[in-house]
Amino acid sequence: DLHPTKADFYGYFAAQLGLEPPQFKGSGVDHFLLVSSRKLKADLNFNFKYPDPMEFNFEVGSAPAEKS
Repeated sequence: DLHPTKADFYGYFAAQLGLEPPQFKGSGVDHFLLVSSRKLKADLNFNFKYPDPMEFNFEVGSAPAEKS
């Protein structure tokens, strides 16, 4: 499973929506947090609905369907 940086994620979807990409304070690569889902998947047999958040598909103005 992939976990893009915050700047990559929001920048990509801002471009898809025709918006200016957001600017983040401290965007330098001084330090970072590595996000891993390895234990979640191994211990709980969890599967992500969207393993790659950059491939998430949505329509502007549409709300997610409610579960009944």
